[in-house]
Amino acid sequence: MGRICLAKRRYVTKIPLYEHYCPGRSSGGLQDMAKGRLMQQQKPDVRVERMFATDRRWAIGAVAVLWCLYAFTYWVLFVSKADAGVLLALAIGGGLVLLFNTASIAAMIIHYTHDKEHIYKLDIYYLDEMKRAKG
Repeated sequence: MGRICLAKRRYVTKIPLYEHYCPGRSSGGLQDMAKGRLMQQQKPDVRVERMFATDRRWAIGAVAVLWCLYAFTYWVLFVSKADAGVLLALAIGGGLVLLFNTASIAAMIIHYTHDKEHIYKLDIYYLDEMKRAKG
């Protein structure tokens, strides 16, 4: 049996060739078939892995620097015998900033891990085009 595709308002059969007419309903399509992606697996690009590793290192490094800055600020205020209210406000506010920033960077790294081919392929394409244009 087939189904009605609301995007084109017509009857679509279960034949995989026609499944691409319903956006969001299938993972394949004419473009994938034309490039042969449905018949063979593509090799992962080494440059994608290298770019992802570099971005992951910078993100983790930025979070580590942020943690060090907040720890140093708290330590300086603690050593200088700052008011307890100031230390408490700094601990709560700084803790929340560190928590949310660390969580967002972790989520970004996880998302990039799953979608790195899509994210970095466009960058690599334009880098290659710039190299070709320079000669």
